[in-house]
Amino acid sequence: MADTQSSQERIERLKALLTGKSSSGRVGAALSSSGTYGNLLLGVALHGADRVREAKTLTDLERLLVDALGTVIEAAEVKEWGAAYRATVRTAAPGTLIVPEEITKRPSSTGYSMVDLEQVMPQLTKEAFEAPNLSLLTAEDIAAGRIEEDPAFVEAMGERGFAVTGVARYPDSAGATRAAAAGAKPAAESWRVKMEMENFHVVRAVGDQGGGRDEIYFTAASSVGGDDGGESFVSEEFGAVKKNQTRNFSASRKVFLDKQSTSDLMITNIQVWEADQSNSKWYDQLQFSLNTAVTQIDRLLNNPVAVIADPIPLEVAIAYEVAKVFIGLMDALRNKDDLSCSRTFVLTRNDMAVLHHKPDLEWNFNGDGHHKLRVRYTGERPKWPTGHIEITSRAEGNPSEWSAAAWSAPIPLGWKTTTRPAIASYRGDLYTVFSRPGDNRIVWCRYDGAAWTAPLTLQGAASDQPSALAVHNDQLHCMYTGGDRHLYHTWFDGQEWIPEQKITTAWTSEYGPSLAEFDGVLWSAHNGAGQVYLSPCRGGWNDAQLVKTASVHSAPALSAWDNTIAFDHRNADGRIVACTTPNPPDGVQLLRISGCRRVVTVDDSCGMPVG
Repeated sequence: MADTQSSQERIERLKALLTGKSSSGRVGAALSSSGTYGNLLLGVALHGADRVREAKTLTDLERLLVDALGTVIEAAEVKEWGAAYRATVRTAAPGTLIVPEEITKRPSSTGYSMVDLEQVMPQLTKEAFEAPNLSLLTAEDIAAGRIEEDPAFVEAMGERGFAVTGVARYPDSAGATRAAAAGAKPAAESWRVKMEMENFHVVRAVGDQGGGRDEIYFTAASSVGGDDGGESFVSEEFGAVKKNQTRNFSASRKVFLDKQSTSDLMITNIQVWEADQSNSKWYDQLQFSLNTAVTQIDRLLNNPVAVIADPIPLEVAIAYEVAKVFIGLMDALRNKDDLSCSRTFVLTRNDMAVLHHKPDLEWNFNGDGHHKLRVRYTGERPKWPTGHIEITSRAEGNPSEWSAAAWSAPIPLGWKTTTRPAIASYRGDLYTVFSRPGDNRIVWCRYDGAAWTAPLTLQGAASDQPSALAVHNDQLHCMYTGGDRHLYHTWFDGQEWIPEQKITTAWTSEYGPSLAEFDGVLWSAHNGAGQVYLSPCRGGWNDAQLVKTASVHSAPALSAWDNTIAFDHRNADGRIVACTTPNPPDGVQLLRISGCRRVVTVDDSCGMPVG
C-alpha cells in the first residue's frame, strides 16, 4: 500500500490537488492545463469511489478505475476518498477544480459509463493530440531509423514531469473503417515480445538544478494485452552520474519485458527515480492496473474507430488520460519528491514488427535530471496471416547508387488483400489499389507523406486478379480484369474516379493487366489465352497487338525503361522471361535482353509488330 503518511494526510493532499494547489509545480502544470475534458478519468475514479461509499453498483468504466485505486489504498479509505471528492466538488470556488464539469456536475446517484466516455472521446482525443507532452512517432520514421525526439516535446515533458508516446495511425474517412475494408480480423499467432535497456546518456544530472542526489535508477511496468498482470523491472542504482556520461545497463539487468503475446497492444511505463529509497511494490501494482484500464477501455468502447478523427490512436489518447491518473495519485500518496520523470509508451503489433527490423529507440526522460535512454527491441517479429499488406521504401538518389541504398524496414499497413497491390506516385502523393477479402472489391488509398487514408471502394470495381496503376496526362489510370474476364479502365483526376469502362469485348484475360507511360503514350499489356498483347491508348484503346506467342503463364509486367517498353512474364517452365520493344524516333531497332526468347519492336505510328 501507499507510503507511511496517514490517511488524513493523503486526503488533505487529495483535496489540495483537486483545487489546483498541489505542492509540486510539475503536477500542477500537468493537471491544470488539460482542456475542457482533461483529467476526466481521474474524476471518474473519484466519482466511482464516492458511489462505492453509497453502495451503488459501479459502471464498467468506474470499476476499472476504482480497482486501480484499490491497489494503493485500503477499501475503507477508498470510501473516504470518495467522500472527500464529493465535499470538495460541492464547496470549491468556481473555476478552481482540475476535473471537468463533465463529471463534477454528475450526482453520485448516476454512474459514468463507457457509453458516456464514448460521447466525449473525440474532444478528449483532440485535447490529448494538442498536449505538448504527447508525441506521435510515425512508422516511416521508425522504419528509416529516425529516432530523435522533438525539442519542444522534451521541454514540455520537463515542465509537466511526464509524457506519453505512441505511433500515429492512418485515419479512416467517409465512415469506412479498416475492418470493413480489410475483412474480419483473425486471431493473432503468439510471438515473443522482448525489450531491453541498453544505456542512458546524462544530458543534465539531477543535482545540476540545485539539490538532489546524482544517483538514479530506472523502473518499468509493462503489459501485453493487460490481462496477465504484466512484468516489472528495477535497474541497478547508478551512483554519482555526471553530465555527458553514458552508462550501460548490466547484462543481467537490462531486459524490462519478455513475454509471449497474442495482443495488438503493448504498454510500458518507465520512470527515472532519484536513488533516495528502494522502489515500492505498489507502484508496479498501480501501473499494471492502469495498463489494464487502458486496454479494457480500448476494447469496450462501442465504436472506437469511428469516433476518432485525428491521427492520434484511441489507445494513446486513453493512455494520456490514464497517465494523469497516475500523476494525480502519486501526488496524493507521496510526500517524497524522488520521481524525476515518468513516461508511458503505447506500441502496437505493427509497431513491433517495424522495430524487429529497426530495433533501436532513444527516449528522453526530462525531469529533475535529463537522461536519454536507449532501448532495443530483441523479440520476435509478430506473425500475420497470408494477405497482410506491408510497404518498404528507400531514399531517392542516383540510380547507379541504388544497389548500395538501404531499404527501410517493412511497415505493416493493417489491411489484407487477395491480390498483389499496385502502387504509383501521382501529384506528389502515393496511391495504391488492391482487392479486399470477402468480395474482391477493389479499394484505393492515398499516402500524403504523413498518413494513409482508409481504403475506399473504387466504385463498383471488383477483381480476383492484381490491378494496374500508371500516371498519364496528369491522371491516375487504373486497369483491371473483371469477374467476367474482360478488361476495364478508369482514371482519377485528383477529385474523383470516372465510371469504369469495358475496353472491348475482344480483350479478355485470366490474369491482371499492366500499365506504363512511354514517350507520352499510355500503354497496356495483358495475357490473353497464354499470349502477351500490347496496346497504346491514343484517344482510346487501339486493338491489342500480339507481341509474344510463346506459352505465357503469368500476367506480364510492363514498364518504360531506357528508351524502351520493357515487359517480363513467367514461362511454362517457371523461368522469368524479360523482353523489350525499343521505339526510337528515327526507325525500328532490335534490343535483346539475355534470356529473352523472342524480342519484337513496335512501330510508333500504329503499334503494329514489325519484327
